[in-house]
Amino acid sequence: MRKLRAFDWLIIDEFGFDKLERSEISDALSLLYKVIDARVGRSTAVITNVDFKDWTDYLGDPPIVMAMLDRLVYRSQIVKFDGKSYRAASRPQGAKGNDMD
Repeated sequence: MRKLRAFDWLIIDEFGFDKLERSEISDALSLLYKVIDARVGRSTAVITNVDFKDWTDYLGDPPIVMAMLDRLVYRSQIVKFDGKSYRAASRPQGAKGNDMD
């Protein structure tokens, strides 16, 4: 925890890409909360496609989610992007899906 708090910047990318595996790591949400709580007042970026209103469904524990969001939005700047995926838009015309199809 000390290491994660010490960084000038912590960037959590693709938050919401995959659900937390609470069955495999029962304290995953608690650990994430502790990281966020320890970084209050420090630079932390969370990149996600999950709207705040859906975090409770995603994470599964309303009191911890509300406490975590409270800490994340305190003195923060929220930037929301709408529109098509940059990666999809840069794909050559006529290309279908990805190379794994």
